Amino acid sequence: MSTNSEQILKNKKLVMKMMKNIAESSLATINQSLSKAYHSDVEWRGFYPLEDLKGLETLELKVWRPLLQAFPDLERRNNIVLGGDFNNKSFVGTVGHLTGTFQNPWFDIPATNKTVHLRTCEFHQVKNEKIIQSYVLIDVMDFIRQAGFWPINKSLGIEEMWPGPITGDGIVLEEQDPEVSIKTLEQALAMQKTLGDY
Repeated sequence: MSTNSEQILKNKKLVMKMMKNIAESSLATINQSLSKAYHSDVEWRGFYPLEDLKGLETLELKVWRPLLQAFPDLERRNNIVLGGDFNNKSFVGTVGHLTGTFQNPWFDIPATNKTVHLRTCEFHQVKNEKIIQSYVLIDVMDFIRQAGFWPINKSLGIEEMWPGPITGDGIVLEEQDPEVSIKTLEQALAMQKTLGDY
């Protein structure tokens, strides 16, 4: 295994562990969990209404404290974890759910005391074994639907938890063929460009 492959695998395992610890923290331990995972000057780019945030304290106050207050029994469930280098930076991406009982309001949506599956997609840049930059999407519209306040026409697609890969291999923790990885990245970038051109 090459040094780069070893570092990619190490970063994937590290991010999985750190993000699980954060999601499953209590209000008393969230600061410690965030400090272990993020650089103090982290840049976090997310969904509306949070959008762009900077700094560990802001991340705690704007994202994680409100989320843990709303969902005190939160659990993280990853369906896909991938990692690699892009433009000389190391990234780890995840797709999955934050699942918990909706016990207190979140974004002014009243609590239902029912289980909610928050769909998530995240990319984290790892530097010196901590996250320096994050891109995070939580499907807030689907959260609103699960809370019983659907503001638009009924969806034509799947409305519930996203299923993981049918083969169950969305979390790969061993070395991959570098040529296949490069082709996969090129295909994804070509798709993004096509969507952008459209």
